[in-house]
Amino acid sequence: MKNHAFYDKTIYKKIIISLLYLLAFAIIIHIWISLISLSYTFLLLTPVIFVIFQFVKTPISYLLKITKYYSPMYMKFQYNNNIHLHLGTVFDYFYVLKWKEKGAISKKKTLLYMMQGLLKISEEIENNNELDIKVSATTQFLSVNSAKRFGFTTKSPHVIVFANATLNYLNLIITQSFVNNKISFPKILDMKKLVISGEGLINQQENFRNYISFLEKRIDS
Repeated sequence: MKNHAFYDKTIYKKIIISLLYLLAFAIIIHIWISLISLSYTFLLLTPVIFVIFQFVKTPISYLLKITKYYSPMYMKFQYNNNIHLHLGTVFDYFYVLKWKEKGAISKKKTLLYMMQGLLKISEEIENNNELDIKVSATTQFLSVNSAKRFGFTTKSPHVIVFANATLNYLNLIITQSFVNNKISFPKILDMKKLVISGEGLINQQENFRNYISFLEKRIDS
């Protein structure tokens, strides 16, 4: 995958690196459990463990084809007639964005990769004639107003979405702080579910292309 330092590697290197990450995580979990047996205070490290888990899980999910990337920072999970869109994890931020790009540049790039992902997904839906397929996401990075501009409608998320966001709150703090170039605490209680049909996404292709062109010019300037 172009512009992703991990996914650009050969399949053998990706497998080896992923297995090494998995081994390292297993060792960390073993040490953590041992520490908890000495003092329950070490349970406070749970958010850090979830960050490491998300980091390790990302390449493995990709290799097992549980997730499919449509740009370096945008992926989808599909089940039955439903597609759930997801912005990159800490793993993707680590491999795609440079430390010197934190702040405005990384925010523009993240938006660019999101738009590129949405465009490719819409084209795939169009090619497969899946007009009635349900597409959903959350307002993790795209604001409600921006989402509506691209044809999405908003709903209150299921309680499971809030639970997942709570467990991964440190992940969200890290990624949001990076793109904002300051410590940022996402307001998960304000999170909304974004919904659109396959046909609705197809109808937004021109908007995606225009915004991609706009962002590319902004990044190059």
